[in-house]
Amino acid sequence: EYITVRSNFQQVLLFHYEIQIYFSKG
Repeated sequence: EYITVRSNFQQVLLFHYEIQIYFSKG
């Protein structure tokens, strides 16, 4: 269960990171 939460957290971080790149490119 902990592993699932951790993987979900990593996906959220990755998603947030991609959004920042998207907005920084304009």
